[in-house]
Amino acid sequence: MVAGAAGTFFQPAAKGLVVQLVPAGPMLEQANALLQTGFNAVAIAGPGLADLVIATISPSVILAWDAVTFLVSVVVFATLPPAACRPAGATPVPNPPGRRVDGLRRAPLAVGADRL
Repeated sequence: MVAGAAGTFFQPAAKGLVVQLVPAGPMLEQANALLQTGFNAVAIAGPGLADLVIATISPSVILAWDAVTFLVSVVVFATLPPAACRPAGATPVPNPPGRRVDGLRRAPLAVGADRL
């Protein structure tokens, strides 16, 4: 439950950061594909590896390692320069409040739901 709640914030933030770090075009598509591949690989391999680790290592060590990896993630994301790929003198694209929410309101909840 905690992992699901954390993922609710982490995944959109990670995807938004990719857009800021990688220039638009084929590189952005490749970066998004690589990010999604990583998410999917963790979702597939994670539970099996977790079973193996839990069976061989103490739960307190596992929780400590988990905390360390989250802290490393925070440090890495905090030190990334989000405007590094923006050309000199370029201004960020404005994002008026509600633009994304309006897009979500118009989007179907499931693929093909608009055909029902």
